[in-house]
Amino acid sequence: MRFSSVPVIVISLTTALALATVAGCSKETQATSGAGAQQREPVAVTLAPITTRPVQRAVEVVGTLYGDEEATISAKVSGRITTIFKDVGDRTGPGEPLAQIERTDYELARTQQRMAVLESLARLGLSEFPSGDFDPAKVPLVERAKLQAQNAQAKFRRGEQLFKQTPPLLSEQDYADLRTTYDVARSDSDVQLLSAHSVLAEAATRRSELELAEQRLADTTVRAPAAAETESSAVSAATSQHAPGRYAVAARLVSVGEYVSEGTPMFRLVASDPIKFRAKVPERFVAQIRVGQ
Repeated sequence: MRFSSVPVIVISLTTALALATVAGCSKETQATSGAGAQQREPVAVTLAPITTRPVQRAVEVVGTLYGDEEATISAKVSGRITTIFKDVGDRTGPGEPLAQIERTDYELARTQQRMAVLESLARLGLSEFPSGDFDPAKVPLVERAKLQAQNAQAKFRRGEQLFKQTPPLLSEQDYADLRTTYDVARSDSDVQLLSAHSVLAEAATRRSELELAEQRLADTTVRAPAAAETESSAVSAATSQHAPGRYAVAARLVSVGEYVSEGTPMFRLVASDPIKFRAKVPERFVAQIRVGQ
């Protein structure tokens, strides 16, 4: 009997302590909430009339900026790159150098073609290329042959007069020699004239090869394209800090010391003014898009 009464007493004491704790906490909470309500200040409310105003709506899209013109500059001649003048992000104007290809071989080729032209002109007795309305009959060799033919003709005419006299004052053999000399001189004059035409044409061909060699030498300097100024570019220049036809270097595809062949891409240029933004707009906004926005 004594052992069974102990648990009942312990449980009753525990229950009483729990109820006392809950009651104490409830009183503290009520006291705290009451103090906060007494310290809270009133909120000021301002009234205003209702007005209708337009709402600026924006559509966030992701796109890419494109230049009005874009060009890939390639090498026109082959060779080793010695200098890079422009790099990515640099701006360049029309005709400004971008890179330099080694010039030595092309300078030698130009010198060789120049000497070939001088050689052809020397065969004509000229020191420089004549103008477009030049008459090949004025070439010194042709004039010399022409004068020899005229001299031979004059001798033949005098000999003919002496041979036709009665009795002849000139032997038949001497008369035949004078006639042959005249025919040879006249033929030689015609040959010299034809030869002058041929050599002059050869000199013109070699001059074209010289101009080609000079052009290839000039092409060793890689330059930005010379863009023509249009009305739109002139208008944009008035409102932009960049001159019309200027480019930005978007990519440099070669390095110093690299060997490039004809047609090798070297730079990618983008016209910096104007530039255009291209993006895709979600279909649900199509009805809200208007020209001029």
